[in-house]
Amino acid sequence: MSARAADIPLAVELTLRYNDSPEDVKLLVLRSVWESSGISTGDTVTAETIATFESSGRAVNALSRAFILLSAADNSKRSLVRKLRERGFAQSDAEAAARELCIAGYINEPEQISRIASILAERRLYGRRRIIEELYRRGYSPENINHWRNSESLELDFAAICAKLIARRGGLPPKNDTAGKRKLLSYLYRRGFSSDDIREAVRYIAERGDDSCDGNDDGCDITYDDTCDDTTDDI
Repeated sequence: MSARAADIPLAVELTLRYNDSPEDVKLLVLRSVWESSGISTGDTVTAETIATFESSGRAVNALSRAFILLSAADNSKRSLVRKLRERGFAQSDAEAAARELCIAGYINEPEQISRIASILAERRLYGRRRIIEELYRRGYSPENINHWRNSESLELDFAAICAKLIARRGGLPPKNDTAGKRKLLSYLYRRGFSSDDIREAVRYIAERGDDSCDGNDDGCDITYDDTCDDTTDDI
């Protein structure tokens, strides 16, 4: 038996010759499986080992497709497994491919989360809760999401982001427009902002003397009641 690096990253191409066959047989296996086998070039291998190699070959097929998916867009480990399953790969092979990619650093969930969260906050003007919901939807692990929430998310000024969103929607409604205030509050909550974020955003706008505030702080006031209370800040 001989081995060489395969064209697919993280894979090895093995060349075997069976005792009862004059022709060589080539197999693609995961590099980790090859390395953990403890077998060297020229060794004789058992039928059980060959079966393990053949099983690993199916994971290599999933790995090859996974690289194509990763070249198109960021994927969490969970979302990559789901996409591979949708393309007909067995659960075990999809999980093996995703695991190899995570170990090798091709999938770096904390880095992806940081980048995605920044885009959602700065470009789409999402609040913290909406960002967390989106990260869960994309399949990122609770551990990595919680790490972002408890560290990097604290560096984002969500009140300022909320104020920017209010300005983009035309500013605050007039003081006597109760329906308009409720509509704005409902919208801001759906975008993931907390009550504290919204109050601070209103203060920002008042201090800036935005025309939509009618030139006085009272005109910028938004009244909160239990129906608008933000009780889902933690997920």
